[in-house]
Order: sequence, then C-alpha cells, then structure tokens
Amino acid sequence: DQKQREVLGNLAKRGKLLLLGPRATMGVINTAYGLVATPEPDVVLKRGHIAVVSQDGGLATVMLNWVSSHRVGISKFACVGEGMGIDVVDVLQYLARDKETRVICVYLEKIKDGRKLVESICEITKTKPVVVLYGGTEHEEIFRGALKQGKAFQVQNAREIFVIAEGLAKLSPMHGNRVAVITNVSGEGRLLIKFLSREGLAPAVLSPETVKKISNKYPSVNISGFVDLGIETKSDVYKYVLEQILSDKNVDGVIVINLLKSTILEPKDVKVLADAAKKSKDKPVLVLSPAHDDYLRVCEVLADTKLSVCGHPEEAALAMKFLNTRAKILEKNK
Repeated sequence: DQKQREVLGNLAKRGKLLLLGPRATMGVINTAYGLVATPEPDVVLKRGHIAVVSQDGGLATVMLNWVSSHRVGISKFACVGEGMGIDVVDVLQYLARDKETRVICVYLEKIKDGRKLVESICEITKTKPVVVLYGGTEHEEIFRGALKQGKAFQVQNAREIFVIAEGLAKLSPMHGNRVAVITNVSGEGRLLIKFLSREGLAPAVLSPETVKKISNKYPSVNISGFVDLGIETKSDVYKYVLEQILSDKNVDGVIVINLLKSTILEPKDVKVLADAAKKSKDKPVLVLSPAHDDYLRVCEVLADTKLSVCGHPEEAALAMKFLNTRAKILEKNK
C-alpha cells in the first residue's frame, strides 16, 4: 500500500536499502554467475554479451521469452519498474563498466530526468552500442532527437531490439555501405535490395575477377544486382561463393539468404557459412532466413557462432545500416 511504499522510498533515499521496483519489476539476472532472481524461473537463457534493461514488467517478460526461444546470448537483465530506488541510469552506468556486456538494450516509457539519462547514454555509446525502444509519448520528438544526437540506435518493437543488438554484439562494424546479397530464392533477394536502398546502403558490384571465379566454377549462378544461387543449391556452393565475395575489395558486408523449405538445404548445412565467415573478420556476414520455422532452426544451429540471424529483409537491412553507423561512430571517436 501507499504507506509501505513511503517507508521503502525513504529507506532507499537514505541509503539504507537497495530497492528495485517496487511495482512492475521482473527482477534481475546475471548469467555469468547463474543468478536468476525473477518470477520466470523456467526461462532458460544462453550466456552472452547483450544486457537488457526495462521499465515495464510485462514487456520484460516478452523480452525474456524472445531471447530464450531464439537462443540470444544475455549477460545481464534488470527490470527497474518505477525506479523508486535503483533507476535506469544507475543500471546503465553499471553496465557501461561491465566487461561481460558489449551491447545494451533499453526499454523506456517514463523519463524522470531526461538530461541525466541522455547524457549517460551519450557517454556509453562512445564505447558500447545502446539500442533503445521507447514506449512513452511525453516529449517524444524531443527525446528521440536527443537520442539520435547521442548516437543511440532506436527501434520500433521488441523483436527489432534483439535482432539489432545481436548483430551489433556478434558482428564487426561495417566500414562502408556496399552490401553483397547471396540467395537461393530470387524474390527475397529483390526485396532485400529494395530495403537496403531505403536504408542508404548500396548493392555491392562484384569485381570482374570475383564474377569470373564464381561463374567458371558454377555456371548456373546468376550474378546481377545480387548473387542468385538457385533453389537447388547445396552448402558447398554457398561456402565457395561466400569466400570469394568476402575477399572482394568492392564488398563491405554480406547478407546470406537461405530458404530451407522446398529446397534441398538442411539446417545443419548453414554452418558452412560460419566457417567461411571466419576468414574475413573485418566484414560482417548476416544470415536471413525468411520462413519462420527456418528462422528458429537456423537460430539454433548458429547460436554458438559469430553469425547473426534475421527473419525479415527489412530487419536485415536495418541491422546492416546500424553496423555501418557504428563504424562511423568508432572512427570519429578515435
């Protein structure tokens, strides 16, 4: 009741109590120590390098279930609720120093001290990416403008926040805007090219040497605005083509589309992409599995690799844009 809240609030203000919440909190998680202090004890989380902070318990539950079912690696999780004691800024400042955390995801809906919050995010983005999902409406345009100036990455829903965060945590920044697309289904390739253009990215134009190598070995491969391997492609073709494209100086990053349904590919076959990507650590390789069942299976297969997985072409294009933006931020901060 209100009296209890006042007592707790006073204790927190006097430094007698570390208070998380009290309302709408889902507790804390630290995967490095196996700590799961949350009402969702059955959620199995993979240890990783993405931290999650939420002001809302309901959305925090959605986030926990998403990362669990999609095998996204988490370092820390904290739901601050109304933030009567420990607030979002306190958690952000802790995560800024946390060696386990490479990317911070934040869901915000109420802002107590906007200046303090934005200043904290601005400072953190110099060393770590911060991905923000804002559910509030108060001074929204001003707040979003401040976040943009502070180099935070803003997303539109809980799905996007983890797709983007995983890309930032696993993949290298993209030092250029030229993206090569490899696919076994032409329709998804065309859609992806359209979304890349919307995000200010350009389809990579492969060098004549790369085109010759691929065409000589696999004459049926169609190379135009993207590389269409054909629906009957096997894993060895994917591997060879990806290796050749990654060695091309005209390419800054690669998105590989693999549709498993109605093709001869198996989920285990996509592991060859991880093997090929190891040979080029400075160019990000993103995997796009457009069929939902395929997406879940590919997430499972690639969970312990350095590859990130998307389920929609617009998400893949946005992830690449943010990887390019991250490279620009790091270059500016040198």
